[in-house]
Order: sequence, then structure tokens, then C-alpha cells
Amino acid sequence: DDSAILDFVKENIPLLLRACTLQLDNEATQVSIDEWEACGFMLEAGPTLAAASPSLSSATPMFEGQTVVSASDLQAWVRDTLIWNVTLYPPLTAFRPLAHPLACSDPAARCCVVFGRTNQTVLLDQKVHGPFKRLYIEACTNTTVYISSRVQAVHVSACKGVTVVALYVGNCVTVANCSVMSLHICTEYIRMENVEESYAHLWTRFPPALTGVCKGLTLGPFNVVNAQIAEALQAAGATLEQRECTTWGFPICPALAGEQSTEARDKVFKVLKPEAFHLLFFPDSIAGDLQRVSIFLPEVYAAVYAEKVGAIQEIQQMLHNLPPDASRQVIAAMDRRFQRWLVQSGRHHFVEQLAEAVGGTEVMEPPPAAAEQSHSMVQSGY
Repeated sequence: DDSAILDFVKENIPLLLRACTLQLDNEATQVSIDEWEACGFMLEAGPTLAAASPSLSSATPMFEGQTVVSASDLQAWVRDTLIWNVTLYPPLTAFRPLAHPLACSDPAARCCVVFGRTNQTVLLDQKVHGPFKRLYIEACTNTTVYISSRVQAVHVSACKGVTVVALYVGNCVTVANCSVMSLHICTEYIRMENVEESYAHLWTRFPPALTGVCKGLTLGPFNVVNAQIAEALQAAGATLEQRECTTWGFPICPALAGEQSTEARDKVFKVLKPEAFHLLFFPDSIAGDLQRVSIFLPEVYAAVYAEKVGAIQEIQQMLHNLPPDASRQVIAAMDRRFQRWLVQSGRHHFVEQLAEAVGGTEVMEPPPAAAEQSHSMVQSGY
């Protein structure tokens, strides 16, 4: 599938550079602009998925002001930013609502499967994709899945580097055989089996279950802000209660049965440090009235977060007090830096796909253009 093709290209980038630099007997150590342009027969780069730059080097940050760059730095950049162009070449695997073989036989129990996605952003809304009760996220890599509608169950398996954001899951969430995950989930119950090096920001009515071989987990409070949370909870007949906002911190872990040492527990899971806590703004919240959205936090997290909010408000007040011309210059400089970071980090395509998912238009232009739009993204929490 498309993810296997991408993995093959990333793994063999050193061989591609050796061929383009004509260093067939040794690893390439440096790559010139002309040699890099020779890779254009299979690689393209640009500000959007629909518009490629005039040349490969002009879209490569390392060649800005340079004619020769380090081959190892170039390889690392390609591995971090290479994606499948879903606009020009539709993925071989895609979103599809169907009756999953593991689902119950009830014809009304529609299921949705997100399978084999790589470096993509998926926003699932039953108003758009049709009704479904169960969601299966399988074999995905470096992908973000937003679930804006209430579902009964979510099952995640064989994924790596995937972010799952769910406003409310009525029954349970299972995460199995996954690594480097980022989970932001409100549910009655969650079970994680054979999950490694992952973050889980949770609100659960019952303690989470950590089964199999789990290690390197970091657990923290549910941190999603969205104006539709109240609507999702009301539809489910559920409520978030302050007394249950710490349930996530007391997981049930059979592997730790009878084990009293802190060292053994820390190998399986740790509690998120309050100073590392942050809020995550769900895309729909851009248009929502956030003043009426409440989020329940344990007292220590609420206090630390209030300090962060105060610091941000001080910066905003400083900008407000500057003369108009100076304020515009500072904001423009921040916008350019943010745009440059998006492109260099390879995250611009996630913003692009997210804007399309929520009904936006093209959002990314080469730095320093589109300053006003990038500033609005910063203000919205992206």
C-alpha cells in the first residue's frame, strides 16, 4: 500500500543520493544543488499538495543561501517531511464506512474503518460520512484522527505516531499493539494493551486498564476544548463530573500486581507533570464560543495552567500597548517564523488537510506570505 511505498523510499534515500552524486562506491557526504535537482524525477516539493515549487532545491530549506549541503542532514529532512500526495495521487487505502468483520451482526451497527493512513489528518463527522457506531483505526502512521461525533466504541491497533482526539466515546476505547501515540479521549472506559512510549490525556469514569506489555506511558487529564462537547454529552445522556477528573491517575495494571516499588511503576507509566500540561483546541472550536466551555482539571493542573494563561495575557497586553506600526511589525515577524517552522518541520501539510476538512480553502503559502492567515492559526491554538 502507500505507506509501504513511502517506507521503502525513506529507507533507500541514501542509495538515491549516491546515484545522483555518482558516488556509487561510497556513501554521499555532500549534495550540491544540481545533484539534488536530479532527484526531481521522483520527488517534488512545494507550499501545497496541489502546487509544486519551480525547483526541488527552492523548496528545500537547507539550500537557502547554500549551494552544497550535508547529505545526512538532507536525508533526515526527507525522512521527516516526505508524504504521499493525496491530492494528485489518491491513496491506495482510504476512509471507508463498512461492516467490519469484528463488529456485531446487527445491520444497524454501522462501522467506520480508517486503515493504512500515513502523514494525514482525518476529521470524522457523522453529518458528512454517514452514521456509524464503531470506529476502527488500523495500521496508520504519523496521522491525526479527530472524532467530532459521539460513537459507541473506538478500536485502535497496529499504529505508530498516531494522534486520536475524541470528544466522547459512549462505551469503551481499546488501544492495542501501538507505539508513540497521543490520545486525547473522553470515555467511560479505556484499555491499553502492548502500548509503548505514548501519552494519554483522559477523562474516564472507570480506571484505565493497562494490560500486556505496556511501558513508557504518560497519563494526564483530558485536555480538549471544543464548543460541541456539551452537545455530545447531552446526546449521550452523560456528564463530566469534577470528582472523576482524576480517575485516569489510578490505572489497573496486572503486571504491577503486588509490586510496590516506584521504579517498577515508572517503567510502565508516569503521571504528567503539571508544568507540561497544555490544552488542545479541537478544530470545530474555532467557531465556537469558548467562553462558555468548561473543562474539569485536578486542582494542581488548573493552578499551573492559570499561570500560563496569565503569562500569555501579559504578552498580548504588551503587544496591545505598542504603537500600531510596531505591533504590526512584531506580529509579522512572529508570522514569518511560524510559517518557516511549519515548512521546515513538515507540519504544513497537516494544517492544510485540517483546513480542508473543516471547510477552509488553501492556507499555506511560501514564507513570508499569508501572514494574516498564519497569525489567525496561532490565535486559534494551532
